[in-house]
This record gives sequence, C-alpha cells and structure tokens, in this order.
Amino acid sequence: MTIAEKQMSGFNLSQTQIIMTEQVCSGSAKNTISLKLHLPGFSSHKVKEAADAVLDSADIFAVSLSLKDGEWVISRGEGKIWGCSIEKERTLGLAEEYMAAMDRRPFHMEQCLYQATVIPLFEGGVFLYVRFHHVIIDGYGMSLFVQKTLDALAEKAVARSVFFTENDALSETVCENGDAGEDGNGEGGQEEEFWRSCFAGAEFEGAVFPQKADGNGYGSCRVSISEKQIREMEEFGKRENVSIPYIFAASYALYLSQATGKKDAVFLMPRLNRTSGQMDTLGCYTLLVPVRVQVERTDTFGELCRNVERVSREASAHKGCGFNRILSVLRAEDMIGESLSEYVFNFYRFSFRAEFDYSVRFSVAGEMSNHLTFSMFYNQNGGLDLQADYRENVYTEEKAGYFCDAVQTIVTQGTAGSLEDGSQPSGKTVKKLSDIKTIGETEYRKLMSVKGKTFPVDEELTIPSLFRRAAKQHPNAPALYAGEHAFTFGQLEKL
Repeated sequence: MTIAEKQMSGFNLSQTQIIMTEQVCSGSAKNTISLKLHLPGFSSHKVKEAADAVLDSADIFAVSLSLKDGEWVISRGEGKIWGCSIEKERTLGLAEEYMAAMDRRPFHMEQCLYQATVIPLFEGGVFLYVRFHHVIIDGYGMSLFVQKTLDALAEKAVARSVFFTENDALSETVCENGDAGEDGNGEGGQEEEFWRSCFAGAEFEGAVFPQKADGNGYGSCRVSISEKQIREMEEFGKRENVSIPYIFAASYALYLSQATGKKDAVFLMPRLNRTSGQMDTLGCYTLLVPVRVQVERTDTFGELCRNVERVSREASAHKGCGFNRILSVLRAEDMIGESLSEYVFNFYRFSFRAEFDYSVRFSVAGEMSNHLTFSMFYNQNGGLDLQADYRENVYTEEKAGYFCDAVQTIVTQGTAGSLEDGSQPSGKTVKKLSDIKTIGETEYRKLMSVKGKTFPVDEELTIPSLFRRAAKQHPNAPALYAGEHAFTFGQLEKL
C-alpha cells in the first residue's frame, strides 16, 4: 500500500481511487457526475419535495470531507447538508445550457459533495438536475437515486440507505490485506500476476487518434436503438448464449481493433463491487478494470461476443487489485505506454419503473481525461439508448456520431440483421469478422462523395493500345529479352 492509500482510512477502495485522481487533478471537474430527470407532468414544489425525501434517506448526503494534516477525514452529520433548491424558470434550451455549464463546475470537496436543483420550464414541467462528486456515488447509485425519486413522486415510501457505517469495517479489512481486495492476495500476489499474464504479448494502441488535446471539455451525442434491432439482438443472444451488453462490447472491440490496425482492442469497464445486501444502497462501490480482447478476423461474431464476455468477467474477478495498482504493474513491465486506453465501455444495468412520463440522462464527464466514453442505458420505454461522451479537440460531434454509427452497423451485421416474419430469425449470419464492414453508412457515403481531380483519357494513348499498335506495325521486331531468349511483339500479343 502506498503512503497516499494509507492516508485514506475510512474509505473503500473505490473511493480511494477517486480521491487519488482528485489529488492529481485538483480544482477540476473530473469527478463530477450528474443526472438530468425531465418530468413534464409535475410542479417544481412536488419534485423538490420528492428530491428532498431521497436526500434525507441516505447518509451520503449528510457527510463532508476535510483535510487534517494532509489526511482526508469523513465527518457525518445528522441530516442532509443541503436541500434541493428551485431555480428560476427557463426555456428548455436555456435549461440545457445551464446544466451543461454546471457539469463543468468543480466541487470544493471541503464544502459540499452534491447539488440538487429543480428547473421550471416555460414549456411546462421541470428538470430535476442533481450533480454529485463521484466519491459519494457511482453510476448505479445515480440510477437508484432516480428510481427513489420516481417512487417518491408516486407517493411511495423511500427506504433508508446506509453506506458509511457499513464502510468502516470494509476499509479496515482492505488495509489489513494490503489493499488487495476481497481475496487478500496482498501486494505482489496472484492479483498482480493475473494482470501481467493478461497483457503479456498484447498488441494494441491506446487511442484511435493519438494526438494530445488541449483542454478537457466534452461533448455528447445520443442515439436510440430500434425495436427491430433489439429483437434481432435478443434472438442472436439466445442462439449464441450471450447477453446484449456483450454484443455491443464486442462491436466496440472490433471497431477499435480495425480503427487502430492492431490485433488487440483494449478498453476500460466500470464494474460493480457490491454485495447482494448493498444493491439498494446509495453510495460508491464501482471499480474500473481494463479489458483486453484479442480480435481474430477468422472468428465469427458470436465467438467474439463470447470471448469478450469471458475476458471481461475474468478482469472483473480481479478488480480488487485497484486500477492504480494495475497501471503500476503494467508500466513496471513496460507493457503499456503513456495511456492504457482512452476508451471506456459502460452499461447501466437498471430498469426504471414509473407509471407517468419522464426521461432521464446521465453525464459521467464533467471534464474528460480520456478520449471517449461509450455508455448503454435502458430508457423509460424498455428500449436501449447509446451515448458517446467525447473529449473536445480529439472528437467532434460528427466524429463521435460516426463512432456510434459504426458500432451499430457492426451489431446489425453481426447479429444477422433480419427477422423476416417479425418473430423468427432468418438464420442468416456473418460467418467471419473479416466479412463485417466496420464503417457506418453515413461516414461511408461521405467518403464515397469525395472525388479528386479528373482528367480526360485518350483511349488510343493507353499502354495497352500503344502496345497493340506496335505489334500491328512491327510484329517481328524484338520487344522483350530474357537472358538468351528474345520475344517479338507478335509473340507477346498472342500470349
């Protein structure tokens, strides 16, 4: 355990990793995450009342941090530090601008770790905007916050959520085991050996666009998956024994491998680190793990999906090592360059329940340090949305759109792409990965529309026509010498 890690007693491993990045990127919004819940049928005061009920229910909203002798110390209060406020009325467009600006505002960790705001809309309804410091909540916890708010709006009781009391015993266990996680292998043990073995001989690039970018602003684009494509993926998943998230993860891996020209694809995946008893707890438990996928062009798409599922589960089983230690181990062995990967694949495994209209979006990129985070969400209609949060000056909205389009194109081809009668798969499958086009239709049309300068061609002055003319005029003249042998124009024309 490093000195920095020892100073963070009272935190679990997930929180320790986050605070370490906060120390490196002090004064940034790197660890700011947020939710934007649109509620067209509710008043500001009703939504404020529901949000306050959720804030009152969880101890993470009653804690503050302070620095004492260089050590972060947790202080617990009796109730929430701040209540939900009501902003001035805005148009939908101005509300979006306000929330985007707040996403980029860093938290002062010694003052407050969250902010909840209701934004009334001129068009009717409200936005509930809540931003958090990642040290108190993860993406799954944000999903729980949304569900608890929806329940409160439906006049349902909001259950108490306790995170920090349970955490004390956990943090002591982590320290006793040398921060090795659940299996207690200790520093230099089996966990580190797994990651050395995992990346031995890896051939990959950390980024499609390797240039360094000034600034860390971000943009975002989002697309919805059609019902037809969801049904196709479900049928494919049954045939190939693989779930939908790994179908998209496999498409992600194939695209990265093709775009970088390398045999391997490497991306990062946030993985839950919760026990069954913690699945209804608002808090931070997620750990980040790298996933290495070896892409064999002779494999089928189904084989790639199963391979991605296997290696991601293996990586998750060794997440207790902690991402910072994984980086240290791989760098010590010269297995990675400056960056392990600039790409994150994230799936929100949460289905919301409500009997009224709403929509929700998450942002995990107050400031971008990586190039692109690709996320999957279940939407309120039971469908799937894809969101790409991208780092400006590396990706533009157009480039990020091409990225999403390419992933969808790969999924469509890989899962056989057609249900002829609306319920049964056609049985058509792409046999090999080499048969799959890894560029989206929009980008393909743009590339095909680009034409260079054209020049008129005189058919009588091409090399074949000039040769035929010489053979007609001088059939017996030598045209080619090969050692002691010579061939005439007439002989070559007959070949």
